[in-house]
Amino acid sequence: MRNLEKIIKDALDAKKCKFGAREVMHSTKGSRLIVLTKSVSEAMKSKICNRPFRVSAIALKIGDDDEIRNILEGN
Repeated sequence: MRNLEKIIKDALDAKKCKFGAREVMHSTKGSRLIVLTKSVSEAMKSKICNRPFRVSAIALKIGDDDEIRNILEGN
């Protein structure tokens, strides 16, 4: 199983990711995993999850279900 760092690196290489809360908010469709920092406001989290250069959010459009499940479980 790949870890989160490897999945992010692969997404960057394949140009299958978006950075920043506003960009992520507009590209939730088709995203496999959305990673948010604790600094993202509750209002922004609500907008993102319902539908420079410090990254507060990243949307990954790569990774299989087992990898994502392992990341979410902390394995």
